[in-house]
Amino acid sequence: MKTQTTVILAFIAVYFCTSLKAQSFQYSKQKGTLNHFSSSLSSVEGAFIGSEVVLGPNFTTTSNLFSVNEEGNTLWEVEADYDGEVVTYQNLVAISDSTFGALGYRIECCDCSEPFPFYELRRISDGTLLDYSDSALNQEAMQTSFFNQELKVSANTWGFSIVQFGVEPTTAYYFSQQGEALNTFELEQGFEAVGDLEGDFIVSSANVLRRYDESGIKVDSVEVIGLPTTISSNNQSLAVLINNQVFVYSSQLDLLGSVSVEAGLGLMSDFEGGFALYTGEDIIIISNEGEMVGQNEFVNIQGFEPSHMSANSDGIFLTGSKVSDQFSFFNIRHEYSAYRATTHGGAFQLWNSDLEITEVTVENAAVTSSDEFSLSFSSDLWVTVRNSGTFPVSSFYLNFVDAFGICTPEIGHLQVNDGLGNGDEMTVLFSDVEGFLFTGGEENPPVEACVFVTQPDLDIDINRDNDSECIDLSPFLSVSDIAIERRINLFPNPATAEFRIESDLLIHSYQIFDAFGRRIQEGVVNQGNLVEIENFPNGIFVVKITTDKGIATKKVVVSH
Repeated sequence: MKTQTTVILAFIAVYFCTSLKAQSFQYSKQKGTLNHFSSSLSSVEGAFIGSEVVLGPNFTTTSNLFSVNEEGNTLWEVEADYDGEVVTYQNLVAISDSTFGALGYRIECCDCSEPFPFYELRRISDGTLLDYSDSALNQEAMQTSFFNQELKVSANTWGFSIVQFGVEPTTAYYFSQQGEALNTFELEQGFEAVGDLEGDFIVSSANVLRRYDESGIKVDSVEVIGLPTTISSNNQSLAVLINNQVFVYSSQLDLLGSVSVEAGLGLMSDFEGGFALYTGEDIIIISNEGEMVGQNEFVNIQGFEPSHMSANSDGIFLTGSKVSDQFSFFNIRHEYSAYRATTHGGAFQLWNSDLEITEVTVENAAVTSSDEFSLSFSSDLWVTVRNSGTFPVSSFYLNFVDAFGICTPEIGHLQVNDGLGNGDEMTVLFSDVEGFLFTGGEENPPVEACVFVTQPDLDIDINRDNDSECIDLSPFLSVSDIAIERRINLFPNPATAEFRIESDLLIHSYQIFDAFGRRIQEGVVNQGNLVEIENFPNGIFVVKITTDKGIATKKVVVSH
């Protein structure tokens, strides 16, 4: 049965939580043009703490910190509270049983200032800010590293260490739990991973693990076969991933055992009882003695790109991004933050859902403004969505891409709360969507409107090939329509008491809108096409003019 629903365009952000037993998205959130997790950690109490970066449509970037428990319930959420166009938490550091550190930077304006690093010490239970430091990190090397380079961060009993990746010489920085500078020293060789073990700092490079104490003195090293790519440690053992093997070492760097794996993604995390490794297809549990104690299928979901992994004694968390298809409108790739959770026993796929766009039709397409190099348009889009999966969907998003310029597309979201069962479809009105593009002087430029569907709840999308569709609006926007803008003029402009609509077209009616989009006057023009505005305040107003050839939009400045 086809249902017709009208929904309102809005930017939205929604949390959805399900059981850990289900292999589904525990968290899925869309806001701004782009948002993603920058880093994550798992505390000893079993809470999952993450940081999310949000790029807004006005080029500003901000971050928030949040915590959820093992059932996926949000415990707290705090936002970065600093002035600047860019404010980002880059790394989180597990400091103690009750506190964690957050490393970030802010930039006062994107094009005019250097990154300004900062460090926060916060309480795990509620996110309360306990201490703040910027002087220790505010140095030229750290500024460059925060903004342009990847940082390797490792927690320790005395604080935390930071190593700069991709710079020469490779340098290690030691900081206290409060962010005070303790020591700086150069490492002998390049590195690939860092970790900690019983108060010491561990760094790996080709064929060797090296151990430094809190003074930066090398106290031990051990040869390994190959280049370690991941290091993970708890208070008992150290696990190192090299190619397709995980080697487990004691606190004295004695080899305890090894496990052969299909490395794949190679995301690894420690917990009190050992280590968890995610290969992209399986979750493997390895003991502190270097023995495999469990291997469970946890096949990745199409469209989910995991980037971090955290584990504790009760659960395993994967954080990353849910990504829509790339489609033709400037090859846009929409991405929003998501995470999946499971028990140590893993979970098989219990259900699947598959929303697809089957049809897009156009109504009321019109050019709203145009000049020699650009064109703006608006249109009503009727979008038909079908659920081809086996599991009903209770809520989903429809997304419209507005290519405002070439490099900064904006994404508009519609939330649809009507459920769709297996085989059901729904037609939704995407009302009065607007687009903008540079034409480069083309008289009949290609104009596309692109939509795609995403489903954050129970999101096992088995086929994303039909999640998006672009429709060519050019047939609905003829050359004569575009030329309407150039055949109409408002005089005088600026105006005081009235203005005349000058055109060789037949003027049917007009509407005037203020700067907030409110319609404040409408009517039919008199014989001289005069419009009275003597009661208007000073400002800029939009005049929508209906002619015998179509609709045009002009601006008039009122100045008394």
